Formats: sequence, C-alpha cells, structure tokens
Amino acid sequence: MVEQFPIVLRGYDKERVDEAFALAQETVDRLRDQVKADDQTILELQAQLQEEKNKKANPNSFASLGANAQQMLASAEQTSAELLDRAKKDASAARATVQLQAETLLNNAKLDAKRILDEANAKAEAVLSKANNDADTLKSNAQREADQLRGEAQKAGELLVDNDFQFDKAYTSYLKRAVKTLDVVLDRMDQDWIPVEKSWRLNEKHYGQLQGLNKADPAEKYGEEQVLVWRRSYDVAPHALAEDDPRNPRFEVRYNEVPDAELPRTESLKDTIERIMPYWKCVIFPNLKTADELLVVAHGNSLRGIIKHLKGISDEDIVKLNLPTAVPYVFEFDDDLNLTKDYFLGDPEEIKKLMEAVANQGKK
Repeated sequence: MVEQFPIVLRGYDKERVDEAFALAQETVDRLRDQVKADDQTILELQAQLQEEKNKKANPNSFASLGANAQQMLASAEQTSAELLDRAKKDASAARATVQLQAETLLNNAKLDAKRILDEANAKAEAVLSKANNDADTLKSNAQREADQLRGEAQKAGELLVDNDFQFDKAYTSYLKRAVKTLDVVLDRMDQDWIPVEKSWRLNEKHYGQLQGLNKADPAEKYGEEQVLVWRRSYDVAPHALAEDDPRNPRFEVRYNEVPDAELPRTESLKDTIERIMPYWKCVIFPNLKTADELLVVAHGNSLRGIIKHLKGISDEDIVKLNLPTAVPYVFEFDDDLNLTKDYFLGDPEEIKKLMEAVANQGKK
C-alpha cells in the first residue's frame, strides 16, 4: 500500500503530495480488483473442468471437453499472469512518479523555506538596525539636550552672580529637568548649601495622553491646530491618561505621599494654575517676609500661574506669555510685599529670540 508522507513544512503544499499518493493508490486498487476478477475466472474454469471430469460421459466427449477446458485454463492463466505483471509495472511506475513529484515538492518546499528564512533574517536585521539607529538618535538627542540644559543653567547662574544675587532658600518641582537646572545654577553660584524645598505642585502642566511625547510628534498625529488648542488654550486639557496607563502618576514612587485624588491625569493651564497657587500663597510668598531673596526653579506653565497672579494678567493674555528657558525673571517687592518691578536678566534681543523659539514649540 502506498503510504502518505507525514510531512508538514511551511511553504510546502502537503495536500498536493497527498493527492498524488491517493491517485497512485487508486490505480493500484483498480489493478488488484482486475487481478481478483481474473483469479475468479480461473477458479470458475477449474470448477467447470472438475465437473466435466466427474461426469460419466463417453471418453471422446469428455476428452473434448477436457481439452477445451485445459485450453481455456491455460489462456486464463496466461492472461492473469500478463495482467498481474502489467499491474506490477503500472504500480511501480506510479510509485516512481509519485516519489518524483514528492521529491520535487519537497525540494521546492526547502527552497521556499530557505527563501522565507532569508527574508525573515533580512527583516530582523533591518528592524534591529533601525532600533539601534533610533536608540543612538535618542541617546544623542538626550545628550545634546542635557548639554544644552547645562549650558543654559550655567549661563543663568553667571547672570545671577553678575547681578549679586544671594538667595536664602530655593524651591523646585519633583521633575528632573527643574531639579538638575537648580543644581547647576547653585553650583555655578557657589550656593549649593542653601536649603532647597521640592513640591509636586511646582511640576509642569500634565499633558495627559501627550505626556512623554516629543513636542513635534503630537502635531503629526493630531494636527498643529489641535495641538495649539491644547498648548495655548486656557481651559482646554488634552485627553486624560487611563487609570491603568503606566504613565499615570499614581504608579510613581515619587508621589507616594500625594493623595491620589490630587494627582492629575491631564491638565489645562487653568488646572495647573489652580494647583500651584495654594503652594505660592501658603508657602513661598509668606517666606518673603523674612527672606531677602528666594529662588524658584520650575516650568513654563507652573511659572505662568505665579506670574499671572503677581501681574494680574487676564486668562486670554496669559496663554500668549512665552517664558524663555533658563532666563532669570526677577520680581522685586516693597516692604509690604507689593510688586514694584519685574524684568528679565540678559540681552533683550537674545531674550526675544528665545521667546519666539518657545512660541514655535510643538510645530512640525
């Protein structure tokens, strides 16, 4: 019996091989049936011959019948032998054909498998190469940004030194950018020893589902107009983070002491200002009664809240305020803590360019 190949290969059509074997099996079965029919004919002739022998007829008649039967038997045996030999040859040819087809299919399957494997390896190498390039780009960008941040912070420290600032205390957020900026400024001023207080309320505005994305990426995904609404509207917040989103601040150990209900999942500028103002009014501002100079290192939107309050800026105008990065902004008060003067330290033309750069952030 012709057996089917128990083989399954990716890229190899097993059904075609099984179909070829089934056809060969059908041919062999048909030939076997034909041989069985011939054998039955032989048996019938032998039975007829035996019956004639048993008859008590005349010798001449019996001899005649016997001779005819013997002739028929001999012819049937010859025919049966020929059919059997032909069946064997046909079966052998069918098996050889099926084996050749199977070998051809198997070879094709091997070639297909090799081609698929080569393509997969090529794709894997391309993906790995892209991942390495992306990682190198991110690392390079992060290093460049860190170097830029450090350079800006050192320049800010130099401006403060040149203008004879001596701080009694400093305040900053829980976020790395502000913390590192403060470290560099104090180091450049040789005032590392002053007390520093950190508060999550000084954190940058929470951008919800945009949190952690490159500033240009949301413009490509949502369009510049929508991003501008999120960035510049006073009371429109981006889509909130889901409760199970790993970027949700509830999962960060730095906020373990902050009630979950107070941690933002997204914020508008209005929300950010409402978050920062209690800290300004209850902690930072009262310290001006006993401290001559305080340093606050925070972020664009959290600082906007303080500036809006101090200068009485309207909701419509505060969104247009672009604070240049790492440029000292000085507020002077009289003895009754009334604001008397505010100004940036540095070259006005350079500050103007920095403000324009901030305004263009988030565009393609």
